[in-house]
Amino acid sequence: MREHDGSNQWETSAAAKRLALQALMERKTDVVLAIVLDRHHVLRNQLVHGGATWSGSANRAQIKGGAGILGTILLLILDLLIEDCSEDFGGIAFPPVGT
Repeated sequence: MREHDGSNQWETSAAAKRLALQALMERKTDVVLAIVLDRHHVLRNQLVHGGATWSGSANRAQIKGGAGILGTILLLILDLLIEDCSEDFGGIAFPPVGT
């Protein structure tokens, strides 16, 4: 389960960029993915809590980029799950209403 990082480490933009660049250069995919998903979570919070609105102009480029990244990651994860379909993940955590 993902826990909220209350350290505000992303407020130091230069340090965050160095961390991301270092992880990318060292081919630490898990670190890069964690950074990308953390930033995506911030974008999600902006949308849900009103930092960017439906018809507003704030964060449009970030929203478009975030949607593209999420779409790509989702397809990759689905491919991985389909590729090894022998894994039993158990029942659906939240079955449809009425079942």
